[in-house]
Amino acid sequence: MIEPPAGGAPTLASRLDAVVPLAALVNGSLRVLGGVPSAAVGLIAWWARRRASGHVLVIATDPETVYADARLWGGEARLGLWPAADTPGFDRIPPSEEVIRRRIATLALLRDGEPALVVASPAGLLRPTLPTGALDSTGELGRGTRIGRDAVIERLVRLGYRRVTAVTSPGEMAVRGGIVDVFGLDRGRPWRAEWFGDEVDEIRAFDVDTQTSVARLERVRMLPARELDLSPEAVRRAQEVVAGLDVGGCRPEVREQWQQDLAQLELGVYDDGVDLFAPYLNQGSSLFDHLGKGALVLVAGGVERARRAAVRHLEEIEGLRDQEEARGELPAGARSGLLDVGVLDANLGRAVDLVPGDVEGTAGAAAADLGWRGAEPYAGRWDAFAAALGQELAGGGCCLVVSRQEGRVQELTGDAGLVSTMVDDPDAATLAAVAGALLVTAGEVSAGFRLPDLGIAVFSDHELFGAVKRRGSPLARGARRAESTSARGARRAAAGRAAAPGFVLEFAPGDLVVHRDHGV
Repeated sequence: MIEPPAGGAPTLASRLDAVVPLAALVNGSLRVLGGVPSAAVGLIAWWARRRASGHVLVIATDPETVYADARLWGGEARLGLWPAADTPGFDRIPPSEEVIRRRIATLALLRDGEPALVVASPAGLLRPTLPTGALDSTGELGRGTRIGRDAVIERLVRLGYRRVTAVTSPGEMAVRGGIVDVFGLDRGRPWRAEWFGDEVDEIRAFDVDTQTSVARLERVRMLPARELDLSPEAVRRAQEVVAGLDVGGCRPEVREQWQQDLAQLELGVYDDGVDLFAPYLNQGSSLFDHLGKGALVLVAGGVERARRAAVRHLEEIEGLRDQEEARGELPAGARSGLLDVGVLDANLGRAVDLVPGDVEGTAGAAAADLGWRGAEPYAGRWDAFAAALGQELAGGGCCLVVSRQEGRVQELTGDAGLVSTMVDDPDAATLAAVAGALLVTAGEVSAGFRLPDLGIAVFSDHELFGAVKRRGSPLARGARRAESTSARGARRAAAGRAAAPGFVLEFAPGDLVVHRDHGV
């Protein structure tokens, strides 16, 4: 057993601090860490961010699951999610609002400088993003700031805000005299700034429906509204490349729409059609540029698995691009809007594989094995669980049950003669992991797992109650589907995404789906 730190009971974090393979994980001496169940990746990632000197990137084929697990152990502070876009880069339809919000929030998080944890999908890493300098024009606007209204409007235009009569959705701005309304992606409500001369006099959050103020704000952030580089330099560069594309093979209505979209691009102002030129506006910048050279890169399931997922996504998008060109929907030689897989290869050489199996002897001194494993299933066998748990606790073990049915867990363990303690917050930095303790907390973790070297076990609803439907995700459901005015966009909105794996379907696990033979 590990001795408690001086001054108090050991926490889950302090227990992890004493694990030698984990220390090697952050000091750069490891390339493979075995004995890592998939449900434990989030905990290890959270701990690594806490101990590493720089940013931590976790690459996972199921990034939302790892993100949710990491959030359980440390909250959302300094935690970012980098999903794949749910539309191809050559489409007039922009990615969903939730995808854009997550990706831009992550860029802002990394720009703050303090070490952050980012969970990314392999496909998401292939989608180009804003260059690091693009966020230099962001910043805060505060009451009393001396800056002209027109200067703020110009900045918002470059950040991709669409100018409308009245804001109703994130990414929009409206101007009326000395008043500017802005609906940023980082807020649930828009804010309104009023000027007195060249000084910001008031900033207030307001309700979209009633237009009435609901709160007075001291400062607001001006983050990009789109993942598009609309700087004058980027627009000129895109125009030069696009001018060399041959639209002669496109259908007449596509050529007409192309010219209209090109005219919008020339204005350097975001509106319908500008997303079509994303492959030419965002040239080569990736998430790795924002992470910096000192980032710790962890790959859940191993580098080869992540690379295969990225290659599949690249081939699918390239194949879809070829089909669209053959149909006369795209100019000859139009770009797919994805980076080459070489961008991944160049950055995965320093990555650490997190794999569930035994890695003894597979990578020499660059490998270590935690020996962690998944928790045993007890669904429908509560008496067996209580008996096994009682023996474990009597032997000095510590057990944490993470459940959405925490009240039921406490009742059942009490009926079995076990004493449990309800924990309000499972934050691993403060969670007391003492010998013989049975802790119950409200929450959700993807699965349970055991840390035999620490005498700690984590159980979830999955092990105790069987298959449990997880809460729906805005990313998985496609929080917003934009409508395209082009024939290509309309057809792809109806069928294209279903044809290309990785795109958002019109239903997701957890939805009610009517089967023609079996009903609901």
